[in-house]
Amino acid sequence: MNTRRKIRFSVLAGALCAASYSGVGEAGGADQGKKQTEAKARPLSDSEIIAVAETANTGEVAQGKLAEQKANKPAAKSFANMMVTEHGDANEKVEALAKDLGISPKESAVSDEVKNSGDAVQRKLNQSAPVVFDRVYLETQIAEHQKVLKTFDERLIPSAKSPKLKSLLGDLRAHVVHHLQVARTSLENLEKTG
Repeated sequence: MNTRRKIRFSVLAGALCAASYSGVGEAGGADQGKKQTEAKARPLSDSEIIAVAETANTGEVAQGKLAEQKANKPAAKSFANMMVTEHGDANEKVEALAKDLGISPKESAVSDEVKNSGDAVQRKLNQSAPVVFDRVYLETQIAEHQKVLKTFDERLIPSAKSPKLKSLLGDLRAHVVHHLQVARTSLENLEKTG
């Protein structure tokens, strides 16, 4: 198996391990999975939505800071810088809105899953060899932004009760879509330049 195929296999395996914030297969087995499925079925409160948004943004900033240090190519470094700046700004907006609404973030099964997935990505990036870091970073960013987009569409926006929160989520969703497009383009550029 050549190096490129090994890299793709390891990225695919890592993505499958963290896929879709499933929660099934974690400690506690089927019972744990059932509890998380039940928790995911109910609408989230605005406080829980705030926690999910903050958790996702915090993870992206941490991954971006690591990539700013370890990335080799301009495409990956530029994307990492954008993640640190824009997700940092997004977190400030989320925190300001929470203060304005008089609510505090409240953890939920969804915010826990977002955190666990972000932590798994951080570990994967920390373990990535320098020669493959840029590719691994961009591939994980594509996967993470796809999952976050799905969470916005299926859980956060439909559950939001506050019109201000729903509006902010719409704005943040647009940024997630943009980040996904930029990550894909950056990966394509990386593949072209080697």
